[in-house]
Amino acid sequence: MKKIILSVLFVILIILIAIFILLRSGVLSQKITLYFFKTQNNHQAVLTKTQRKGSYLLNPEEKLKYAIDKLLKGPDKKETKSDIFSFIPSKTIIHDVKIKNDIAYLNFDKQIESGGGTENMEGRLSQIVFTATQFPQVKKVRFLINGKKITSFSGEGLTDVDKPLGRNNMKKILP
Repeated sequence: MKKIILSVLFVILIILIAIFILLRSGVLSQKITLYFFKTQNNHQAVLTKTQRKGSYLLNPEEKLKYAIDKLLKGPDKKETKSDIFSFIPSKTIIHDVKIKNDIAYLNFDKQIESGGGTENMEGRLSQIVFTATQFPQVKKVRFLINGKKITSFSGEGLTDVDKPLGRNNMKKILP
């Protein structure tokens, strides 16, 4: 009996090592697209795509949370040197992510609304909506702050978010 248990443990160890090697090699990873802004020669900001590695092993909500977490961290050093930036405040936290009926419910802390100006707010929303809707399970995004649905975005109520937003709602932000 002891030999059988040791054999099973050995097989499990081999399987775990193989999975680890596959994860490290990138075989079990997929590209996650993040949306930031890039300053053009005419000093106009346009929405632009960047890539990060994600995992095929995550369920849709975990993938979405991973992507939003990466988005909130902002552009990496190389991207920043290429004039890529984010309208999202750097200390923003996402508490929770749920997907139901093709809508992603994204629950942020109050920091997501800080700062001002319509352009900043619309840019922020577009970054989040485009990043979230890259996944086939998400067609629109519903914004929550500290667990509560909001109807306008920012303290001044600059941007209307009383309904879930999809890419079509962000048309004027498109490059």
